[in-house]
Amino acid sequence: MVIFHSSTDNSNEAIEPTHNDAGNLSDTDEGDSVSRAGESPHQSDGNTNNWLKLVLIGTRSNRSAIGSIVRLNASLWGTMCWQRHDVFIGDLRPNFGLGDATNAEIVRIEWPSGTVQELRNVAANQILTVTEPIRLQFTAQGQIQFRSWIGQSFVIECSTNLVEWNSLATLTNLTGLVQFTDLGAPGRLDTFYRVRPR
Repeated sequence: MVIFHSSTDNSNEAIEPTHNDAGNLSDTDEGDSVSRAGESPHQSDGNTNNWLKLVLIGTRSNRSAIGSIVRLNASLWGTMCWQRHDVFIGDLRPNFGLGDATNAEIVRIEWPSGTVQELRNVAANQILTVTEPIRLQFTAQGQIQFRSWIGQSFVIECSTNLVEWNSLATLTNLTGLVQFTDLGAPGRLDTFYRVRPR
């Protein structure tokens, strides 16, 4: 989901919250034997160290987020440490050992598109799915466009107060560029837009 504010001065900012992928399995520090297609079973050594695994989904970048760089900052046994993981074919899910840290202070994702996304105070011991933020561009009042991979579907919503949201359209990207015009925009002074992958 992206929250975007449209105003007459054309100063627009986007925010992309994240969500958990609770249906995913992890074979890290959970003490369970886990098998996936194409992988052999792995038995964790049962230690009590904390961890964080990410599943990245590119929108403007490639769908698998290959080429992304993920940096994580956490306090491990009283020392602030930075870790780095480069996403490449064969290792698509960044996995970080957090030791005794119950959260990551900062998770910084540098997407291949050039977008930089930071998450703060991320809880440990979870598989977190992070979708690359959509960069909305305003071409005129109520007219937005953005790029993503072909075939991706989105719900476009608007609000005047950031509390109540109205669905404007559901669109599928057929060409690599999505363009949308909010026909009700001229009657509203300030309108916030958000785009959610479907």
